[in-house]
Amino acid sequence: MTKELYDKVVAYRISMSVIKSMLKSNIITAQDYSEIDTIIARENGLSSCTIFCEMSG
Repeated sequence: MTKELYDKVVAYRISMSVIKSMLKSNIITAQDYSEIDTIIARENGLSSCTIFCEMSG
């Protein structure tokens, strides 16, 4: 994994940890979570395949 990709995945995961806590606190819905996930991944230039493949490696 390149440093650039690593930095993007880390930024994505940090953002999503905040969003996940909002979901658990019922501040947002599961639908909101899904939409935000897509937006944050896109903003970081990541596809769901990249996120999950890199995290499992």
